[in-house]
Amino acid sequence: MPFWKISREFNRLKAQISALAGYFYEPLLRAKQHRRRLEPRFQMPGLCQPSSKVAIFLIFQPEGISESTFFTCKYLLENDYAPLLVVNGDISDDDASRLQPLSWKIIRRENYGYDFGGYQDAIWLLQQTRQVPDQLLILNDSIWFPVQSGPSILKEMEVRRSDFTGALQLEAYRSKDGATGTKQPFFGSFFIHFKLTAYRHASFDHFWQTYKATSNKYMTIRRGERRFSRAMIDAGISHSYIYSRRMFDSWIAQLTTEALARVLTELVSMDAAHDAIRLQLLQTTEKCSSWKLKAIDIIHLMTEKQNILSSAPIASLVDFHVPYIKKSADPHNLRALALIARYHRKGVLHLNEIVYEEICQVLIRHKVNID
Repeated sequence: MPFWKISREFNRLKAQISALAGYFYEPLLRAKQHRRRLEPRFQMPGLCQPSSKVAIFLIFQPEGISESTFFTCKYLLENDYAPLLVVNGDISDDDASRLQPLSWKIIRRENYGYDFGGYQDAIWLLQQTRQVPDQLLILNDSIWFPVQSGPSILKEMEVRRSDFTGALQLEAYRSKDGATGTKQPFFGSFFIHFKLTAYRHASFDHFWQTYKATSNKYMTIRRGERRFSRAMIDAGISHSYIYSRRMFDSWIAQLTTEALARVLTELVSMDAAHDAIRLQLLQTTEKCSSWKLKAIDIIHLMTEKQNILSSAPIASLVDFHVPYIKKSADPHNLRALALIARYHRKGVLHLNEIVYEEICQVLIRHKVNID
């Protein structure tokens, strides 16, 4: 088993053990965080006017706010969203001054509770202002957004008939025959849009009123990201998503052999056995119907265990026009970022130059070859 996989499983086990201890001391930390909401430094006013459209944008960049973050704020304003910024951890006075003209309000808080702890504080403040948004966007800086010019995902979310829309639906693993697993899907918490009907729903309010923030990452995903989606869906609130692995699966089933060959070359893999099968298929000169079935089968395998954004990054950006890129520095996503950088230099992608430069910085920092 590769070292990175052993390390990942060890960290997961450590987080699960830590979660047990958290049941005893984290109620004290939550009470402390709730008291901080009443301190004067908890919030500072921005210079932007309130709007019927609000974007809760969580930022955790204690080493300095990136240029892409300022770019995201400007984009939100251009789309008539009043940014309610949540800054987890330290922020310099200079960065705070630069963010003020790009925000409606700024929350400054300890880095407690990851993104859901920050979201909870932002919802609390939004309710205190009695500002009721017709459109509410929740996102965080674990993504670069937007990464390309083109149709606005925000406009698409606004015109959907659903009450809330996730940018990405995450689903259970497929079964051996390629069918989607039976576990309930949920939405990635880095980008979700809500209409007034969802915001005013009792289940939305109940979740945030009763949510128990935790600085255990494993528990935040289970208690926050997964449970929030299920609470909304189980309450009967209409929902939809912009992109998912199911959409990718339906798409590849319709492709020609030539298009499938292109997709095969663009997948990111951490498995030598999968790479060997891919190479064998790509070197096959006669691509008949049986070749197509084999190609789809290996594509399923190569996109099974990892997020579709990082396992099929080029198809996500080019064919599905996904307007964001995950910043994760896990080994698989770093390979995806390297591939994205190469395709951008080849002229296939037309990334925002700020985003491209920051991708290169991440790759250099983690000593990933960008040639």
